[in-house]
Amino acid sequence: MEKNMNKEVFLSIIIPMYNTENYICKCLSSLNNQSYKDFEVILVDDGSKDNSFKIAKEYLKNVDFSYKIFHQSNSGVSKTRNFAMEKAEGKYLIFLDSDDYVDCNLVKKLIEKVKEEKSDSIYFGYDRVNEEGIASWSYEDYHSYTQGNILGKDLLRKVINNKVALSMSNIVFKREIIKKNNIKFIEYFYNGEDQNFIFKVLLLCKKVSSIENVLFHYVMRESSVSHSISAKNLTFIDALEDLSRVIEDKDLVQLVLNKQMFENIKYNFYMMSKVASIKELLIFFKNSKIRKYCNKYINEINYFNNKDKAYIYLLKYCPKILAILLILKEGKNK
Repeated sequence: MEKNMNKEVFLSIIIPMYNTENYICKCLSSLNNQSYKDFEVILVDDGSKDNSFKIAKEYLKNVDFSYKIFHQSNSGVSKTRNFAMEKAEGKYLIFLDSDDYVDCNLVKKLIEKVKEEKSDSIYFGYDRVNEEGIASWSYEDYHSYTQGNILGKDLLRKVINNKVALSMSNIVFKREIIKKNNIKFIEYFYNGEDQNFIFKVLLLCKKVSSIENVLFHYVMRESSVSHSISAKNLTFIDALEDLSRVIEDKDLVQLVLNKQMFENIKYNFYMMSKVASIKELLIFFKNSKIRKYCNKYINEINYFNNKDKAYIYLLKYCPKILAILLILKEGKNK
């Protein structure tokens, strides 16, 4: 099912959808309220078990933007995004989740920036909001924007050094770059696939610009936190290793495999501590992939600050204490 209003569109907005019947209308409403309508929406229902597809299909009957809507058996977000990219016709691409929403001037500001800078990629601010729309975190409180144009690989350094924050939904890319270089989401990465994709495309971008406004709202849902952990959690390691193999700059490879990998390890253990027992955490601490990087970091310990050194030593020599500390810390935050 589709509705075409423009022969050529500036932006393709790709939305994978899975079990978001209570949120999809707000997401689509934020697009229908855009001050500029030079875009298409590609909505792919990934085998939802609720009424998401029916609700979205009904809502789309009354919108005044171009769209294509598809339904498929559950295949995972990476395969869904790859399918949607094949259907895209816009000059630029952006990915949204079906429970998030955007500012009404997003498309207008992107068009203005492209006319001004002829950018390969553009990023902008975002915030994290609860289901009532109240922000608990904002990009501008913790991160900065780059001035003028910057090489994609230089922006990547800033991301790794936590100066700039990128998600799948606060950056757009020229579709030609993705298509010409056949960049896809790797479908057997279940964690870290977003980072792998964003970083690979950035490496090919010659001109990246920023818009100094919060234009995307990421909805934090309690029900979206996973209550099961498995070896799939650790595919972020494979995702960063895969990325490192396409980087020619040795210093940047070091940043990816040391700083970014370590930050990902800490973040994933933190997220696991929300739902895992001490015993379950210890199983992951002793995983061969984790041990490999733990040993690497012990040998390169002077690369890290004192706080990270303590974390690495605990992971290497006292993993049970680290597991207890993580779970106790999470308990305090509840």
